[in-house]
Amino acid sequence: MNKIVFFHIYATGQWKDPVREFLLAYRQTGLINNSELKIGIVGSESQQTEVIQYFINEAIDFEVVARALSGWEQVTQIKLHEYALTNDGYVLYCHTKGAANVNDTNTKWRRSMYYYNIVNWPIAIQKLDEGFDAAGQHWMFPSHHSPEHKGWPFFGGTVWWTSLAHIRTLGKPSLEHRHIAEGWIGEQYYNKQMKCFDFTGHISAHPCHSLWTEQTQQWITR
Repeated sequence: MNKIVFFHIYATGQWKDPVREFLLAYRQTGLINNSELKIGIVGSESQQTEVIQYFINEAIDFEVVARALSGWEQVTQIKLHEYALTNDGYVLYCHTKGAANVNDTNTKWRRSMYYYNIVNWPIAIQKLDEGFDAAGQHWMFPSHHSPEHKGWPFFGGTVWWTSLAHIRTLGKPSLEHRHIAEGWIGEQYYNKQMKCFDFTGHISAHPCHSLWTEQTQQWITR
């Protein structure tokens, strides 16, 4: 099964540390040799150019599929949705978590998501092969009245694996609110009874900081 990575980069923020960590995991785990990398960039023209040059300097094969001067993660997710209409395979959706708001919580949260979804990508593929619709961490159920997520369940932090077949069941990502990008993966949950694998085995109203163990953080120092 083909594997594709869609990576959203917020170039207006502090994007270099998230990108460096992403590439470290992408290389170390062999995912680089088993997938295609497609990136979306939000930022000024000069910031976009800087990101592109960074990837060129890293000698990474990649394709820029989305560019915008402003916007949320939907900029890249819309291109993922379009791609899924004519392609099949498994996809990792990932982004530069914390680039817009640098703090210790967001750094640990990002490293935890990269650990589960990139460092341990073979487990995600195994779960999709077993029939799960999606795999990620912190599968959460917001209030049905939540204006941010429309009541759709989601993987807290918005890093996940799924099939392009599942993406085809979703509507085009709405630009109504930035948090819709997070809820988008669970849009069809109540219609098709999605089967989702949570790496943490934890369901809560908020990502559980106690699950950000030393193991999920120390891989970055290898």
